[in-house]
Amino acid sequence: MDFSGRTDIVNQIEQCVQERGSRILVLYGEKGLGKTALLLQLAQKYESVYYHAVPASEFTQAGLFLRRLGETRRQPDIENAYHTVFTVLTDRFRQPKLLLLIDESEHILKAGDQFTSALRVLLNHGYSDTDFLVLLSCSSLSFVANSLGKRLGICVPFISGIHKLRAFSFTQTCAFLKGYSVEESFLFYAILGGNPSLLTMTKNFPSAERFICEMFLKKTGVLHEYGLNALAGELREFGVYATILYPIACGKNKLNEIHLATGFSRAKISVYLKNLMELNLIEKVYSYGAGPRDDSKKGLYRISQPAVEFWYRFLYAAQSVMPETEPETFYEQMIAPNLPAFMERAYARASAQALIEGRVFRSGHILRCEEWNGKSGEIPVVAITEQGDAIPIFVHYGVQPLSVEDIEWYAFSCKKARLSSKNMLIFSEGIPDEAVEERAHVMSLFSLYKK
Repeated sequence: MDFSGRTDIVNQIEQCVQERGSRILVLYGEKGLGKTALLLQLAQKYESVYYHAVPASEFTQAGLFLRRLGETRRQPDIENAYHTVFTVLTDRFRQPKLLLLIDESEHILKAGDQFTSALRVLLNHGYSDTDFLVLLSCSSLSFVANSLGKRLGICVPFISGIHKLRAFSFTQTCAFLKGYSVEESFLFYAILGGNPSLLTMTKNFPSAERFICEMFLKKTGVLHEYGLNALAGELREFGVYATILYPIACGKNKLNEIHLATGFSRAKISVYLKNLMELNLIEKVYSYGAGPRDDSKKGLYRISQPAVEFWYRFLYAAQSVMPETEPETFYEQMIAPNLPAFMERAYARASAQALIEGRVFRSGHILRCEEWNGKSGEIPVVAITEQGDAIPIFVHYGVQPLSVEDIEWYAFSCKKARLSSKNMLIFSEGIPDEAVEERAHVMSLFSLYKK
């Protein structure tokens, strides 16, 4: 896997390898983003020990760690299990610097305090003069948010960085999906959200349609129960969380709308939304420059992982229909007509990335992109320039061509958001008519990636 797009993380790791002294780096993110691939890449480049933790007691975990080190007969101490592990480790590896790569480290940290007690001794050269760079990889976002600092405890002073591994951008997705057209790559990006593990599954399919039919719609497909599996291992009461995710996927993203759709109390929904946000399944949406008395919508929630949103949008309520319908028929009747509306948010996300990457203006001109969600209309992207100006960016991705009425509505939305429409920019596929071009600057996003 190519990590060239994640240079900030790789650079800090390599810097810590070169520096003297022992350190801890934490790498976290949901499953499938390439954490294990990165650790294995480092294991090939540097002198290192890689261990993948499993749910287990401290004594059992330490025994498995010893087995990984080649000690199949030696038993760890019951009261200080990792003292045995680190004694063997330092006896076997005697060099100035060693990387200790622990994958799914939350399983070790949750089990008790013996690991951190022994780790502190190791980092303070209590076992040998070797400097250690300890990389702790975590897939449990709720554990990182709520318990990581407490569990590391006495080892916190050794932490040099905590990095969240993020999904691929559209640019990285296009580079990863070599052989596909920009349009087809965008379909995969919109559905799978730049998740490297999911994108890897696409490489034997000629199109996104075929991928959806085989992987999502067939009962034997790997992603057939993806939306439920996203909750597994982290949350109890699957039914409650799934009940909340379904209306959000269908566009009901205010607390009161979710209340009316589910019948749950607002207080109960708020608690469950908080848990979903900690797992990076839900995000709260804020509008650019929103004040207490303006036209913006408040308290909006959105599913943050496109593959999860896709599953709840199209498959969750269709479990009774799919077994008696051919995947191709289901796709044509239930998914294809509604797919452009689903993909429009991904189109806005990719447009914002293109602006920040300097594909439209010169590099560095756009510092960040936000959005505006108003009661009267929405501005999918608000581009903030280096001078502090805000440029409204609209996106049009769908079957119907862009019309003058659309432009007028966009201008009205700018007025409600208190933004000037003079520099309004629109990303839209297809050729706009002359009347539209006279009112606004229209660009094709896909053409920017074909240059």
